[in-house]
Parts: sequence; C-alpha cells; structure tokens
Amino acid sequence: MRSSLVPAALFALFAHAAPCPAQKVYKDPKYGFTFKIPRDFNRVPVNMDEKWVVAKFLYKRPLEGKIDFIQMTPEIRVIIFPKFDPKDFSKRRIKTKKGRRTVIQLLENPYRNYKEFLRENYNKGGWHVAEEKETKIGKFPAVYKKILVNQKLRGSDNISNVIEAWEIDFQDATYVLQFEVLADYAHKFRTAIKKASKSFKMIPRTEALKTPTSTAGSVEVTYGKKGKSATKTPEERRRERIEELERIKEKARTTLPEGWSFFKKGPFLILQNKKVDKRFANRVAKQANLVWKWLHENLDYIGEDFAVGAVIRICNSAAEANAYIDTSGKSAYSARSREIVIYKDRDFGFAENSWRMNVGLAQRFLADKNMRLWYSLPPWLDDGFVYFIGNLKMKGSRLLPKPDEWDMEILRDRLRKNEFKKAREIVTSKYGKSYNSLNDRVQSLAINHFLMTKGKKHKKYRNIIPDYLGTLDRRIRQLEKEWRRALEEARREAEKSKKKDGDDEDEEKRAWYTKWKEKRNKIYEECLKEVFGSWTEKDWENFDKDWKRAFKKG
Repeated sequence: MRSSLVPAALFALFAHAAPCPAQKVYKDPKYGFTFKIPRDFNRVPVNMDEKWVVAKFLYKRPLEGKIDFIQMTPEIRVIIFPKFDPKDFSKRRIKTKKGRRTVIQLLENPYRNYKEFLRENYNKGGWHVAEEKETKIGKFPAVYKKILVNQKLRGSDNISNVIEAWEIDFQDATYVLQFEVLADYAHKFRTAIKKASKSFKMIPRTEALKTPTSTAGSVEVTYGKKGKSATKTPEERRRERIEELERIKEKARTTLPEGWSFFKKGPFLILQNKKVDKRFANRVAKQANLVWKWLHENLDYIGEDFAVGAVIRICNSAAEANAYIDTSGKSAYSARSREIVIYKDRDFGFAENSWRMNVGLAQRFLADKNMRLWYSLPPWLDDGFVYFIGNLKMKGSRLLPKPDEWDMEILRDRLRKNEFKKAREIVTSKYGKSYNSLNDRVQSLAINHFLMTKGKKHKKYRNIIPDYLGTLDRRIRQLEKEWRRALEEARREAEKSKKKDGDDEDEEKRAWYTKWKEKRNKIYEECLKEVFGSWTEKDWENFDKDWKRAFKKG
C-alpha cells in the first residue's frame, strides 16, 4: 500500500506546480529575422559602435570552468554578412582649387565570410573547426560549424570554449546564429541551442539591409590647407561636439532594448537597466555631475575648448557590461569616446564603478578641453593625477579625495620599509624601464594626492601641477606649429611630383604621434627645468619629507 502512495503524491505535487515559462520569441523587423530565445537567456544592448553583430543574448549567470577556472557567461550573437562585389569598394581622391576632398565609398562589411570574422576576432588564442556540415534552416540552406577555442595566451592548451554556429544563406546576406559557452558546460546547452537554430526564420524587413554603422554611397571628407579643423574656433568646435553628442544620445535612446529606461541629469544621458534600482541610478547621476563640476572648477585652465558631456550606461551586472563593451574587430569608435559603461556591483558596492566612472569623465573632459595635452602627460602625472580623480568619493553633496584602501596599504607598507624612490627620480622618470613598477605608480598617486590636497596650503607646492601643465601645453603648441609647417611643405612637394599627399586623417595622427615621441623626452626636460629649475637639494629633501608625512600612520 505504501508504495502506491508515492506516485500519487508526486502527481499531486506536479499538478500544483507552476508551469515552466515559455520561450521568448525575439523579432527584429529592421534586419528581418526572428527566433526563439533559449530559456534563461536575456537580450542585452549591442554597442552603438558595433558594425556586424546586430543582437546579443546572455545567460542568467556566469559559469566557471572546472579545469582552468576561467569564468564566462554563455552568449548568443546574431551576425550579418551582406553580400557584395569586392569591386564596389574603392577609395579615390579628388583635388579642388580650395583644398583636397577625399571621397570614400563605404563597404557594408569587410569580411567576405564568417571564417574571416572568426580569424579576426579569435586571433588571440587558438581555434579550429572541429565539425562542419551542410544542413537547412527552414527552406534556406545553412552550414553548421562546431568550433573549439583554447587559451594559448593563458599558457593552456586545454579547450576552454565551444562555439556552435549556423551560417544561414538568406540570398542577399548570410545570417550567423552563434552560441558560445565554456567547454565544460557545452553538453548542457546543446538541445536548447539546437531548438533555437531550428526556430530561426526570415520575416519582411522594414528597412533596406545594411549593417548598423554602414552608409549607402560615399562619404566626403574635406581638408583645408591647415588640416581638417585647424582653422575652427573653440565655439565652432563646441557646437560640433554638442551636435555629435546629441546624435549619439538619440541613437542610444532609440536602440535601447526592452527592460531599459533613460533619464537626463545635467550634461549626461543616463541609460539604466530596469533591474538596477533607482536609488543606485540617482547616486550615479549625482556623482557624475559633482565630478563634472569639480573638473571645471579645478582644470578649466588647461585649454580654451569646451567639454560637453557624455552618455552613462548602467548595466545590471559585470557580464552585461563586458558584453556591451566587447565589440567585434573593425568596428567604429565614434560613440565609445562619448560613452561610459558601469554596472551594479552587488558584491563590492559602488566603489569600483565609482572609480571607473570618475576616470571616464576625466578622460572625456580632458580630451575635449585639450586632447594633445591629455595624450602627452609624463608618467608621474598620467598615473597619479588620473588616480587622484578616480578616487574622489561622494559624501552628501561634496567630493572627498580618498585613495583606495588597497593602494593605501601598499603605500604605508612601502613607507615603513623605505622602498620608495626619491621624489625627484619619480618626477623626472620617462616612459620605459625607469618607470614601470607598482611602487612607482603608487608613489605617483601619493605625490599627486599630496599636491592636490595638503600641498595646496604650501606656497612652494600649490602651483606645481598647474605650472607643469601650462608649460607642457605651451611646448606642445610650439611643436604642433613646427609639425604643421613641415606637413604643408610635404604636401606642396607631393603636388609638384603628383605623389600621394597623405592627407588622410589617420595618417596625420600617426605622423603627429611619431613627431611627438621623437621630441617628448626633451620637452619633459624643458618642463622640469621651468617648474623645478630653482629647487635646491634642500627643497627636494623637504618635498620628500612633506609628502611622506602626509601618509604616515602609526
């Protein structure tokens, strides 16, 4: 009798249990496809600079490998490869009386096929196609591929990831449904992903097929005699930046997936996964505006240009943030320069993301105000000053400079052991072997923190950073004038000999960087002489005592 009761009890349990949730159907009328998303996968935003991947989906949680302890969240991607004739792609230059006009016919997708995409995007490790066979998805021909990926750069030959992909021939384009998971868990997802692939269907497109950042026809880039923007005023550049930011904000709003919202706060558009509570989002917005105000109050002097704001995206997890930041090879970088991506860290709170956001805001502010100066900082300022801004913490309606406790532990330990270099040695260090240790970076942080806080009360120290930045800026401007003159001479010579004149913007950036690297050590020496030239040995000794005293405890 007892054994007959067990099936009845189980039947009663299942009869009253909640039904399994149905698979969600994803439809993309713009690109003309639909499929059933496997259970426990959710759509996440695709980076605004992404060109080839048009949809991403993440599993509910990250999984950890059993052998190499690699952590990864299973991911699904939809990738589109519009078909084209390679002859359609060209680049030609047209010369006019007023300047030079470069006409570039843009390509929808530079990859001829999925294999090229894999070669470009998985080239950091080893991979190979372990299985390949022709099949059909509905009425369309398809190719199934199983790809094994290892971790050679991590010193392991073990197979870490498995990719299962279906290349579906939709006549004018190849659509790829790609699923990637840690090898230890591939078997658990095999049935679900196979069902998803079988459900993949074509639906009528609402727009002509093109990848997100592609354009039809051609783009014209005009260069005047002094370069693309050399003759524009700061106000004209400000208007251009505002227009660019508004275009990015509009694209960010219109491409938000289901489950996201947005709001404005000051010069920022805040994009928020709705699973992130409003209190956290409001804290992010408040701190962003306080940091922006601090940057204007303390660094407005570094350039005559204007900083215009940014987009801040708050993801629900680190996996979602990383999936968004991760773009495939050959994608653009226009929106990325205006967007800061953080996430709700449920383990460590706001601390790490606070640093990430502060540094992102500083980078955008300084790049707008004076990009040449920002990219030309010496090691002690590049590390220390950025870390100082990153460690600004919000308390009420104020920002307090508070170094990370981990950095402080290292700092106090090295102070007790007397392992730091002389301050003069750090300040005069150049990029390379003379400056590359953790000690050097922590010491730079401490020196900059001292100069921006207690050192401001000391007449000898209060203007060191402003004076150095001002001297560096002046010297960079002189170098740029010299470089511009040399560039114009080269162009004139190219015109006479009818050679390629090299007026492409990327070529100009490379040429400038080469010139800067040749001169930077000499420029750093000139800055040091102007700012610290009057210092005696006693001054340097006192400086070492003063910055160390500010951090010694116990």
